[in-house]
Amino acid sequence: LLNKLLEDKKINEIPVQPVKKAEIIKKTYNDETIQDMMVFYMLMRKTNSAKYRNEKEFRRPVRILCDVNGKEIEINIDIVTEYYHRIKEFVEYLKTIVD
Repeated sequence: LLNKLLEDKKINEIPVQPVKKAEIIKKTYNDETIQDMMVFYMLMRKTNSAKYRNEKEFRRPVRILCDVNGKEIEINIDIVTEYYHRIKEFVEYLKTIVD
């Protein structure tokens, strides 16, 4: 998306920082799917650096509980699978926009 913006001369350069890249995409594209995915992306970045605790590490359902902005987020195998499918669908959607 950023390369497309650069080619269309809507931006002068692509920033190095991932958060700034996401902010530019969110500000530039009014598409609801892209907006939702940028919110999801920012949540995933926060979860990556959040404090967490493991539960049932050696049994199903293994899960991690993260504290993000004072809110507890659960991540388990089923949720990760759902995230995978969501991202895969988004990549397919982007292919239709960029091509």
